[in-house]
Amino acid sequence: MTTEQLPTYEQSVTLCFPPPDYSTVAAVSTQSPFHHLYTSPSLNVHPVIINSNDDLTNVSFNSYHSMTEAEINNLYTAVVIALDDKIKQIELNTSFIEKRLRTRTPNHYVRRMRDSTISDFKKIESKIQRDLKCLDSIFNELIFQNSCFIEADASVAIIQVKLDQSTTKQEKSKYINQLMDNMKIRGEVVCNIEKIQTHLGIITSDDDVSYVLKERAKVYNDAKELVRRQSRV
Repeated sequence: MTTEQLPTYEQSVTLCFPPPDYSTVAAVSTQSPFHHLYTSPSLNVHPVIINSNDDLTNVSFNSYHSMTEAEINNLYTAVVIALDDKIKQIELNTSFIEKRLRTRTPNHYVRRMRDSTISDFKKIESKIQRDLKCLDSIFNELIFQNSCFIEADASVAIIQVKLDQSTTKQEKSKYINQLMDNMKIRGEVVCNIEKIQTHLGIITSDDDVSYVLKERAKVYNDAKELVRRQSRV
């Protein structure tokens, strides 16, 4: 028994076969390289502990400097503005598809193309809305980790002075152990802060908006081409 194969889009517009239902790239499957547009990665910030088996004493922290309250507030405002702007751009492109992907006579393919694209864009917008709602908890974590860094960094400096001033072997051993513990804490904190910074970079990137712009242009041009070729028959 053979199964009849649906025509491809190219065959449909060339030979005027009834075209297959349309689905945008991101909506095809969870294996799509664009599936990340629907979900944000987990933050995965770990509790700060000193009995970790990971050697974090040598984590580079020179690239990170503690943030002031004003700097954190400015960063929060910038992220909110970026996410709000992305939502507005996606809403504009969704509105474009709703208004412009229409035909004078009913066309099943164009209707499916319009409906699937709008559904796709709204899923992406919903993901950004979720990111926006999570910002308070993310920045509360950033404030906590930043304060942990300040405390751990100050402790390292104080213990280092005490170690330099120690005169007995017993004192040196005690301060070395304290120094290693606090350096490990500082290393864990820096790793957590870097995860938060990476996460903020991901959710504010323009990958989703770029995808929406390209997809809008693609489906609009595809619909026009299909209608043009069918009208010539």
